[in-house]
Amino acid sequence: MGLRRGAPIFVGAAASRIARTDVAAVYGGEFMMAGFDITGPLAPGTYDIAVCVRNSHTLIFDQFRVVRVTVP
Repeated sequence: MGLRRGAPIFVGAAASRIARTDVAAVYGGEFMMAGFDITGPLAPGTYDIAVCVRNSHTLIFDQFRVVRVTVP
């Protein structure tokens, strides 16, 4: 199955943070709330999901990561 190309789809925004004890154990307690969760409607297919992170000090979206996922 080939990768379909198309216009970007906004899936949603993570409104709250989730505790990540594994991250806090490695990087320190200040990173305890580093997790997030989001659910959004996507049709079956392969997508490149871009996750953008806003810096809490500057309020600028200055980090991102792209992850390829397949929705069955």
